[in-house]
Amino acid sequence: MRTFFCVSFGLLLTACGPSIDSDAAKAGELVFQRNCAACHVTEIAPTLNGIIGRRAGSLDSFAYSDAMKQSGIVWDKETVAAFLQDPNAVVEGTNMAFAGLNEEEANNVAEYLRSQ
Repeated sequence: MRTFFCVSFGLLLTACGPSIDSDAAKAGELVFQRNCAACHVTEIAPTLNGIIGRRAGSLDSFAYSDAMKQSGIVWDKETVAAFLQDPNAVVEGTNMAFAGLNEEEANNVAEYLRSQ
């Protein structure tokens, strides 16, 4: 009975949570590996694992720019995608030196990060 309850509860959470576009997430993983993995991984600071819903600049394990810490951003798919397209336009003064991705790649990486 307990196993059935856990499985049922897990399915309920999956069904009620936001759906992941698996094709976009897979495409985003490839873009992430090609463009982001040199400086970021999803498990090591500045960890991007669990970035969706987290306040920008909030991990104690990383020295963020003052601009990032004071941005007031709580990351969601849209803000991540916008930041990946033009980091300095979203957080003026960010330390992230990155020219940006095109809109489709940025949305796919945001979906990949949301799936983590």
